[in-house]
Amino acid sequence: MASYSFLMALSEEEGSYLAAVYSRGKEGLAAYRAYLEARGDPRGEALRLQDAVLAATSSEAAEASMRALRAALIDIDEMWWKCVDQLAPIRGCGRGGPLPVVRFAFVCSMRWEGLERTNDPALRLCGECEEAVYYCATRAEAEAHARAGHCITVPAQLAGAVAAEVTQDVLGRPDPVEMWGRRIFDER
Repeated sequence: MASYSFLMALSEEEGSYLAAVYSRGKEGLAAYRAYLEARGDPRGEALRLQDAVLAATSSEAAEASMRALRAALIDIDEMWWKCVDQLAPIRGCGRGGPLPVVRFAFVCSMRWEGLERTNDPALRLCGECEEAVYYCATRAEAEAHARAGHCITVPAQLAGAVAAEVTQDVLGRPDPVEMWGRRIFDER
């Protein structure tokens, strides 16, 4: 069980650091990590391990850092982690059957950090299905690759921003991924 929750983080001094993650991106996340580490908070260690995964220069190093991160996350509030997680899942693989019309409907079990690196930092290769996977830092990149039928990974912050937009004024339990896909393919 997590000893420090997301709601507690928002309501205290830490809230301004957490807000900076969304307004200043990686710079805000670095400041937040420093704040947490200075206080000996285990969430600072989780952010350090996440940075190690992202900075790894080999799949082996990434996997070692990922194992340590998974162990560190056991006692960390899941909602808090979802807000700072930069390790986006891969979407759109479609392996195991016919390709769906909305390619974002499939979430791959692989992670960007574990894929084989190439000379292009925004392109990696999946050893499971032998497909190219594209890192999409912007909505335009994600939508262009989705229309082309490519496997992609989208940072959690971008996915969250799009989810908030596409589910605006929706009543019920919307599926933001499906709704984004429908907009991409003009199936509103």
